[in-house]
Amino acid sequence: MNKLFLFDFDGTLSWLRSGWPELMTRLLSSHLPLLQDETPEARNKTLDGISFGLSGQATMVQMQHFVKLAELREQTVPSADILYRDYAFQLNKVVNDRISSIQNHEKSPTDFIIPGSLEFLTWLKSNGETCAIVSGTEEKHVRKEAKLLGLTSFFGDRIYGCKGDPFKYNKASIFSRLMEETNVSGNNMVAFGDGPVEIKECKRLGGYAIAICTNEHQLKTTNCNPKKRAQLLAAGADVAIPDFLEAMNLFD
Repeated sequence: MNKLFLFDFDGTLSWLRSGWPELMTRLLSSHLPLLQDETPEARNKTLDGISFGLSGQATMVQMQHFVKLAELREQTVPSADILYRDYAFQLNKVVNDRISSIQNHEKSPTDFIIPGSLEFLTWLKSNGETCAIVSGTEEKHVRKEAKLLGLTSFFGDRIYGCKGDPFKYNKASIFSRLMEETNVSGNNMVAFGDGPVEIKECKRLGGYAIAICTNEHQLKTTNCNPKKRAQLLAAGADVAIPDFLEAMNLFD
């Protein structure tokens, strides 16, 4: 096939950070009073546009968008730095508890891997394909968690996350650099993701975008999460699948 396969990490390969969008929306909503005649559902739908709609960008960028939203509503909220700190503290507690459950042998690494991932990655490796992780999560965390879940060997050093100035980080530049390094054209690039950023950037570069729409509350279901499916197809995904169990069939 001689293709370049790019994977988002959280929600695409790993469930260690499962629930982060809901956690972010819940945190942000606690700081954003309802406008007159606004329902909590309407406000939270707007906040979902930040948590899910900007999924794949650095977390600080999402916090900055929230602060700008509050300014447009003429409401006062904590600074982006404070919001980021509070969100990271809450999420890290959840993630660290899950990591401890693996280290203490209460859980298996496979309990936190999207179904079919290992088999699909093994198949790609056996075919000599080039794979990379490109995540909006801090790179040090992505590398640590990929190692914990036993995924590092499929990617080697091609594991990328946010580092340095979060406002200068973007997946598009990494996609382009990997295409240049591997001498792969856009029509030979495939990107997997559960957020709109990697879907849009893949399509902009001429690649084939596959939406991963796992229902985290029903991991054994064969159906896509309907909300994710609708949003990611709207973002330009060529196809939506619930997990990687049948992913090989897409490349027969």
